[in-house]
Amino acid sequence: MRVQANPDNRVNEKLRQEVVKITNRDERMGALIFLLEKYFKKRTIVFFRTKAECHRTAIILGLRNHLNVAELHGNLTQVERINALDDFKTGACDILLASDLVARGLDIKNVKFVLNYELPQEMTRYIHRVGRTARAGESGVCLTIVDPTELQKLKGVVKTTREKLFVRPISIEAMKVIDNEIYEMDEDIGNVYKQERFERELIAAEREA
Repeated sequence: MRVQANPDNRVNEKLRQEVVKITNRDERMGALIFLLEKYFKKRTIVFFRTKAECHRTAIILGLRNHLNVAELHGNLTQVERINALDDFKTGACDILLASDLVARGLDIKNVKFVLNYELPQEMTRYIHRVGRTARAGESGVCLTIVDPTELQKLKGVVKTTREKLFVRPISIEAMKVIDNEIYEMDEDIGNVYKQERFERELIAAEREA
C-alpha cells in the first residue's frame, strides 16, 4: 500500500512516514515492543493518547530491561517531567514515552524516530507529532501502528500533504512471542502498580503527619 505523491511537491523530503498494520488492539503492545527492541532503540519518542497507557508501557519495558526509557505525562510532578526531558535531551535515556497533553510544543533536537502507539483522537495532533523529527535538514521516520480503520484515516491525512506512506513488514511470530511474554508478566505488572500505590499512600501519610 502506498499513497502516491507528486515528488516535486513533497512537504519534507527528509521525512519517511510508515505504518505497521495490526488486525486488532490486542496486538498493539506486542508490535510496539518488537519495533522498539529491533529497530528504534535510540533517539525515539513514542506518543500515546493517554497517560495510563504511557505508564503501563514504561512498566513493561522496565520489567523487560532491554531498553533505557523515560516517561513524560500528567501524573508526574513538574520536577519528574523536567528530569525526563533532560535525560532524553542529554542522551541519558534513549527512548521517551510521552502522552499527547504534555508533549505538544516539545523542542528537542536530533529526534530520529517518532512512533505512534495509535492515532491521536484529533488528527491535527498527528501533524504535531510528525514535526518532532526530520527537523533542521535532518532525516527522520514517523511510524504509526494502525488497525484497518485507523489506516484509512491516516491515508487521508497523508494524502493532503502529498507525501508517501510506506508499510513496514513485521514478524507476526515474533510479535506473538512478545504478546505471550507480556501476558506472563501480568502478576509482575500488578505488583509494580501495588508498590506505586503504597508509596503514594506513604507520602500522603507523611504529609498529614
